[in-house]
Amino acid sequence: MMIGKRNTGILHYSTVFLAALLICGCANKSQAPATAAGDEPTVTAPAATSPAGIMALGSDLRAHPRAVFSSTSAKYGYFIGGVLDAEFEPTTRVLSLTSQGSSPEVNCKYAADGALFIEDGEDADAKRANCDALALKLRESLAR
Repeated sequence: MMIGKRNTGILHYSTVFLAALLICGCANKSQAPATAAGDEPTVTAPAATSPAGIMALGSDLRAHPRAVFSSTSAKYGYFIGGVLDAEFEPTTRVLSLTSQGSSPEVNCKYAADGALFIEDGEDADAKRANCDALALKLRESLAR
């Protein structure tokens, strides 16, 4: 763009056209239903340890600025020193959490639908409690 010349190119007209479409599109959107006086609509996030919360946790880990992408394994990694090591594989959407510095070591693997993999012979309730604690620690760290 040159200073002093009028912008009459195709880019200018397409910008004006897109702005008009945006304005017209916004005018046709329906508004949210009115609430009673004093009531404000609340948006609740899924619990961090629910299947939906685990799925969101994997996506949050992937988008976090401190997550590291490994080109050799095609996974996102997130490490909290002495607490846990997390990996998220975006193609299969599998989230893996491993405890650090605790005895015995806890290994958690969540499927794409947020379900926890539990092998035969493992105490399901104890493993779920340990994995839930790791997921909550990861959620707290990602929220910072």
